[in-house]
Amino acid sequence: MTLPGGGPSLDELLVEARYHRDRYALYRARALTGKPTNPTRMRELELAATRSEERLRAAQAPGVTR
Repeated sequence: MTLPGGGPSLDELLVEARYHRDRYALYRARALTGKPTNPTRMRELELAATRSEERLRAAQAPGVTR
């Protein structure tokens, strides 16, 4: 199911946000344990997590028809 205007459904946005948040958390944990990490990859994962959370919040905002 998609939102009016052709966007993803709220459920899809929830799953996407959780996925990106978890990927970022796992990579961050990897960095904290001293395993090799790439700062550019860390920023990419953080940005993806932030953007997916923003899309979710925008879809949950009052006035958005679901």
